[in-house]
Amino acid sequence: SLLRRDRAGYKTQYGKVAIVGGSQGMVGSVCLAAQAALRSGAGLVYAVVPESIASAVQNKLLEAIVRPIPDDGCGHFTMARLPEVMDAVSDCSCMAIGPGMGRFSEAASFVSGVLERLSLPCVIDADAINALASCPERLKTLQQDVILTPHEMEMSRLSATPLEVVRAHRKETAERFALDHRALVVLKGADTVITDGRNTTCNPSGTPGMATAGSGDVLTGMVAAFLAAGYPARMAARLACDLHGLAGEFACEALEEECMIASDLLMYLPKAFRLFHVLREQEEDEQGERGNACKR
Repeated sequence: SLLRRDRAGYKTQYGKVAIVGGSQGMVGSVCLAAQAALRSGAGLVYAVVPESIASAVQNKLLEAIVRPIPDDGCGHFTMARLPEVMDAVSDCSCMAIGPGMGRFSEAASFVSGVLERLSLPCVIDADAINALASCPERLKTLQQDVILTPHEMEMSRLSATPLEVVRAHRKETAERFALDHRALVVLKGADTVITDGRNTTCNPSGTPGMATAGSGDVLTGMVAAFLAAGYPARMAARLACDLHGLAGEFACEALEEECMIASDLLMYLPKAFRLFHVLREQEEDEQGERGNACKR
């Protein structure tokens, strides 16, 4: 369940999230992830992006802090600027990497370099997953909590498993990869699979209307926000998937499946959170009544 926020709390108490991503022509992904992290309770969110797109990202994000990384005009991250990326995330509570990052020749080395130098909990998504497909064994050496959020095609690339096998054996594929690589896998899709290889949950919430560009970026930002707030990895993933799916169902009810876009999930996240708060209060009332009955 959701933790209560401290009435006297301050923004850094609720976590500082770094979203590392974006590239020329792929501004929306990192913006959606950053907005989702803010909507999910993160106190501070930093968009760590190539300098070429920093102005466009800043224009889209009013509440996030943009940290531009020099890219010499190429429009994507480079290995030469890895130290600047590490400096940009060094004071954060959690990092998400991959949304809109793009595919470039140094991508595998760049993502591996960031992860190997990082001690923060991390969400790996989208192009960061694709970058690791050539070297997934590097995940085994990481000490921090790692959550991977692939869709079926990304899971196929990452695990070197034919797509039809992934689709036919979603749970088993995710469990095997999670166990072998010491990571938490969130295999997105109908009945999203959340597993560390030993403990597995399937999330049935959501709607086909969520099969739209950017929906996964919203989930990434949500998972990162819960990690930054101090939730254990499995709980962070489960909460994010539950609320993400509920927001999708509320959006579908209002807009119809065919009309949904990813930013609609952001619009209906408050309604999903409100339902969780109502359920928490009901649970607390029931516990109080049981406690009073025991005293009598």
